[in-house]
Amino acid sequence: MLLGAMTWYHDKYFVKEPARNLELERHNFLNCLYRGIENGCIEQLRVSKKAFFKLCRILQEKGQLVKTRNVPIIEVVAMFLHILASNLKYRVVHFSYCRSMETISRQFKNVLRAIMKNSIGALDGIHIPVIVVGEDRPGYCNRKGDISTNVLGVCGPDLRFIYVLPGDEQQSDPILEAQDLELLSNDNELTNQQMERVTNNIGDKVTTIQATVEWIRFRDTLAMNMFTTYQIRINFD
Repeated sequence: MLLGAMTWYHDKYFVKEPARNLELERHNFLNCLYRGIENGCIEQLRVSKKAFFKLCRILQEKGQLVKTRNVPIIEVVAMFLHILASNLKYRVVHFSYCRSMETISRQFKNVLRAIMKNSIGALDGIHIPVIVVGEDRPGYCNRKGDISTNVLGVCGPDLRFIYVLPGDEQQSDPILEAQDLELLSNDNELTNQQMERVTNNIGDKVTTIQATVEWIRFRDTLAMNMFTTYQIRINFD
């Protein structure tokens, strides 16, 4: 009995597993990933080694991605590409990179913000019920007989609203309404010409909801124009 107790105590408190050298394991893994053979980098990160280091430089210079005290930029970008390229879970990355899942999640979002800076997460319109005086109700009546107004909203990548364009009874055409989204590219107030256009459409009424195909076509065109403006601004800076 005493011998059994001593054996249990020895195995529990004196026999220890060898300690892992996490820094060494991480260093060896990353060296094999983007400093090893070319095919290995392409298979794991879906980019060549030259493209990988160029991406790191672009994110640092233009995306304002900064290294933290413990995680360098080159490791953060490799982690980001590895997750996207192989659809890896944070727990798998935690084992390979020897980082906590909280660190992995935080660094992944940092790279995502650097890549998607000033981009649009979603752009869509919706009819929102409104309360208006009796004489104005016909101008806000939609095809279902409800009293509503067409509102165009734009969200950022974090799903927070960055622009909202409320409609009114004078502007029934969503294409005309959304032309005012030039505010997103120059951050100025509506020009006098745009205000005159609204005044000229005072006779229009909200009687039907525009076709979905027309909305999709406009949304794609607007997104492409805004992306082009953003690219020009980045190159100019």
